[in-house]
Amino acid sequence: MIYVIAIGTFQAFTAVLLLWTNRLKSKADALLILLLLCIAAHLATKFYIYTVVSDAHIRFQMNTFIGFCYGPLLYLYALKNKDESFIPASRWYVFIPFILGAIGYLTVVCVLEFSLQAGYAALQIYNQTSTWSMLAAGTFFPLLALNVARKYLQQKPQERQLIEWISYCLLTISAVAHVFQGIHALNWVEDKDLIFCRDIVYSILLIVCFIIIRYKYVAVVPTATVHSIYSETVAGRDKQEQISAEKADLIDIREQSSPVRRTQLTTTEHREIMDKLEQHLQRTRIFTDADLNMDKLAGSVGISKYHLSEALNSYASKSFYQFINEMRIERAIQQMQFMSSKALPVNVLTLAFDCGFKAKSSFNQYFKKITGLTPTAYLRSVAEMRAETL
Repeated sequence: MIYVIAIGTFQAFTAVLLLWTNRLKSKADALLILLLLCIAAHLATKFYIYTVVSDAHIRFQMNTFIGFCYGPLLYLYALKNKDESFIPASRWYVFIPFILGAIGYLTVVCVLEFSLQAGYAALQIYNQTSTWSMLAAGTFFPLLALNVARKYLQQKPQERQLIEWISYCLLTISAVAHVFQGIHALNWVEDKDLIFCRDIVYSILLIVCFIIIRYKYVAVVPTATVHSIYSETVAGRDKQEQISAEKADLIDIREQSSPVRRTQLTTTEHREIMDKLEQHLQRTRIFTDADLNMDKLAGSVGISKYHLSEALNSYASKSFYQFINEMRIERAIQQMQFMSSKALPVNVLTLAFDCGFKAKSSFNQYFKKITGLTPTAYLRSVAEMRAETL
C-alpha cells in the first residue's frame, strides 16, 4: 500500500504541475487543480502516517478529512463549465462538511497529544462520524455533478466525459467503502483488515489523477483513443463507412442548409452574428462534435439557422462546413504545437477524431488545403523548428 500511496502522491503533484502550465486550460480548470492538490495532500498525509506513526489506533482508524473536498470541487467544476460567469465562492456552504471534518481532525490530534486514553475515545467518535458523513457526501455531490453534466454540457463533450469519469470513480470509492463498512459493522472483519479497502481507494484516486491528465493535458478524449485503436487494429474496416464520413465532411452547404435567396440582414447584424458565433464556438468547442450540423449549431447559439446561414455566406463568404472545418483544423494545429513543445507523441488519427472529423482522410485533405502541408509534414516542420531553437 505504501507504494500505491507514494505513486499516487507523485502523480497528483505532477498532474497539478502539468495542468497549471497548460496554456489551453480554462478558468474552470482551477477547480481541477484544487482537486488534484487535495488528492496530493490526502495521499501525502497518509504516507506520513503509515511511515512515521507507530500507534496502531492512529494508523488504522484516523480518517483524513480532505476527502470531504472531492465531491464539492467536482460539482463546482461542473457548474463552472455550465456557466462561465458562475462564482464558485457563492456555493461556499458545500464545504461545510470539510470544515467540520477539519475541526474534528485537529481536535483529535490535540487530545492525543495530552492523553492517549481520551484521544482514543475521541478518535473512535471522529472516525465513525467522519466515515459515514464522507460516504454520504461522496455519493451526493458526484451525483449532482453527473446531473449537471448530462443536462447542460451536451455541447461540451470533453468536459462532460471528464466529469462523468471522475464521478464514476468517486461513486466507486463510496460503493467500496459502503461494502467494507457494512462488513465491519457485522464484526466480520477487524479494523486492520480494512486496509484492503484503503488500497482500493488510493488506487482509484491515482486513476482520477491519470484521467485528468489524459483529458486536460494530453487533450485527448479516451473514447477517441478507443476509436483510434479499433480503427488501426481491426482488419477489413468497412470502407463504405469511411467514404460516407468523408462525404458528410465535404458536402456543399447548398445540400445541407437552407439556401438564402436574398440578403435580409444588415452588415452590422451579420458582424454581430459572427462575433456571437465565434465566441460561442471558442467557449463550448461544439465544433468538435462530429455530428454537428446547421440546425444543431443554430439551436446551440440561439440564432435562427436562416440568419446564421446568411451571415456565413454573405459576411464570411464561407459555407457552414468550410467554416466549421477551419475551426477544427485551427484546434488541431494548436494541439500539435502544444504537444510538440512538450515532446509528446501525436497520433494523427486520434487527433482527427478529437477535433471532430469522422475520417482521417478528410482531416488530411482539409489540413493540407488550409496549411499547404499534410499533418505528418506539419508535425515534422514543427519538430525541426523546435530543434533549431534549442
